[in-house]
Order: sequence, then C-alpha cells, then structure tokens
Amino acid sequence: MQDYAEIMSNLKEMRSRFDSGFSTSDRAYIERLYSNLLSKKVRRSGCSDCYRDAYLEIYSHLKKTGNMPKKPNYVLKAGIVIHPKGTNKFYANANIPDEVAEAHLAEFPKAIDDFLSYPADYALRVEARKNGEAPTPQDIEGLAAAYQKADEDRKQAFESVNKLTEELNATKAELEETKAALADAQTKLEAAGSEGDGGSDDGALAIEIETLKADLETANAEKEALKKELEELKAAAPKKKPAAKAAE
Repeated sequence: MQDYAEIMSNLKEMRSRFDSGFSTSDRAYIERLYSNLLSKKVRRSGCSDCYRDAYLEIYSHLKKTGNMPKKPNYVLKAGIVIHPKGTNKFYANANIPDEVAEAHLAEFPKAIDDFLSYPADYALRVEARKNGEAPTPQDIEGLAAAYQKADEDRKQAFESVNKLTEELNATKAELEETKAALADAQTKLEAAGSEGDGGSDDGALAIEIETLKADLETANAEKEALKKELEELKAAAPKKKPAAKAAE
C-alpha cells in the first residue's frame, strides 16, 4: 500500500472530479482504500453519492489521524460479533483488540474459523494469553522457532515409531514362519524315526532343526530388542508444544 503522503496527494488530485463524478479507476481506488483503511465495502447504489461519501470518509479519517492506520492483527468475518462475558462491549469486523481476540481464542480455540484474518503466530499468542502473558515480538520470534522445532521433533519421532513398528511386525511374522518351519521339521524327523533308520535324511533334518532353533532364538531376541526400543522411543517422544514465556 502507498504511504500517507502519496494517498493524500492522490485524494487531493481526485477532488477536482468530486462534483462531476469519479472515473472508473477513481472508484476502484476508493474501493481499495475504503476496504484497506476502514475495513468496509462501498455501498453501490447505482449513483455517484456512495463513492463521494466513501471519499469524504477516507479523507476525513486520514486528516484526523495524520498517518496511516495500523493494520489490525485480527479481523472478524462479516456478521460475527464477540461479546466478552462480564462486559458491555461488543466487537466486530476489525475493531477487536489483540488481547480480546486472544482471550476469546484461549477459551474457544475453534473460534479461529470466525476470523477473516489473524497473525501467523496466533497459536503462540493465545498460549501466552492463557498464562496471563503477552509476548513481545522478540519473544514471538523465539517461540515460533521453538514451536517449529517441536513440531519437527514430533514428526521425526512419529516416523521413527512407525518404522520401528513395521520392523517389529516383520520380525514377528518371521518368528511365526520360523516356528512353523521348526514344527514341520520336527514332525518329519519323528515320522522318519518311526519308519526306521532314516540315515542321512535324519542327519539333515536334525541339522535343519538346530538351525531353525538358532534362528528362532535370534528372532525372539530381535523382537524383544525392538519392543524395548519402541517403548523407549514412545516414552521420549515430545508430546507438548513449548509454552510461551513472559518477556523479560
């Protein structure tokens, strides 16, 4: 947006067309200013009076303030009104102070959908408001970094838990297959023994059984190690976002 001097210069230049009627570009400019400065829309009634009225309101507002108004952090959607309990105040559109908006969001988190615009770090601001604090911009930057890092840590921990869970499930499946193979080999060995001297076949089955037993023991040990690692990872995984701290 233009600065204060540029806007006032443009408005003074447009004054020559106030009586005769603003051009199409003038009207578009007035609409933008009316929306950006006063958070309003020009009431289009099919005549020039609505643009003249908006022009005078813009010009009067800027002359009175003497500078560009600060853009509000929070803007409510059209038709939404907030009435804090225990007060006789009502807030709508862009006239809601930060502390009122953040106190309201601290109590009603889902009410963020009632806002047309809000700061990117509103969650940090609301968290601070819950603690009766109001972080300075410097605090917000630090908290935002901590907030982002905590989210990344949680995401990484979640991925690690998923990976370990997949490995554990694969090891369990391998363990069941080994158990089945061992049972099959033992059944074959018993059958061969009941039929007489199996010779080299008996020896091969005995070796296979011992190998399967060793595999079974290894798979069991791996399963227990994975279970322990998974439990430790879940216990160490960050669960909460960093709390906002007061400015020093």
